[in-house]
Amino acid sequence: MLRQLVTRTHPHLRRTPLQRSLSSQSDLTTHTSPSVNQSEVDKFRHISSTWWDPQGPFKYLHTMNHARTRYIHDRLSDLGVPLAGSTGTRPSAIDVGCGGGLASESLGRLGLSVLGVDAALENVR
Repeated sequence: MLRQLVTRTHPHLRRTPLQRSLSSQSDLTTHTSPSVNQSEVDKFRHISSTWWDPQGPFKYLHTMNHARTRYIHDRLSDLGVPLAGSTGTRPSAIDVGCGGGLASESLGRLGLSVLGVDAALENVR
């Protein structure tokens, strides 16, 4: 997944045949069932005001966020992706299903340009 995120900004990292296949237009138009579960969206919308409470319902995400961010940092380093400051450009990432943006914020502090998207509008306000 990280390789897909950096391929556009670092063309020297070659995409696999599977990655090329998954990005073809025909693969993008064959999925017809919804991928969003409305009851899940409603559940997270209802508790959206508690995302940033480290003792709230998302306390385990807060607890693991440092390890998750460190893992992503290390994998980007393994791929040779320079983070902000070293080249003047910022690699991009998309945080799909970002919720309140815990990962998005941490990745932004690492030096990535992050776009967080979520099915519940309240989560990204």
